Amino acid sequence: ELFYFKMNDISMEPIIPKEANVLIKVQNKTNDEQIVAVTLNDNPTLFLRKIRKQDGFILLLAENPDYAPIIVTKEDSMKVVGKAIRVSYDI
Repeated sequence: ELFYFKMNDISMEPIIPKEANVLIKVQNKTNDEQIVAVTLNDNPTLFLRKIRKQDGFILLLAENPDYAPIIVTKEDSMKVVGKAIRVSYDI
C-alpha cells in the first residue's frame, strides 16, 4: 500500500523541501538511516525523520541542523507508518 504525504516544514531540507510530495510505502518495519513517516505519543500529526536505532532508544533525525534530534524511549509511543520511497516537487 502506498500514499502521498505533503511535506509541511523544512526539517528534511535539502533532501525533501517544504511542499514536496513524498511517496510513502506503508510498513512498520524499518532499517537504520531510512526516512520514515511516524507519529509520536498522542499527537496524530504525521512527520518525516531519518531513523537510527540505539540500545534502549531510537533517534529521529532531521536533515536540517536547525531541528534537534528527537529521542524516543520506551516511555514514548511511536508508530512507524511507512518509509519514504520517492520525492517529487515543482521547481
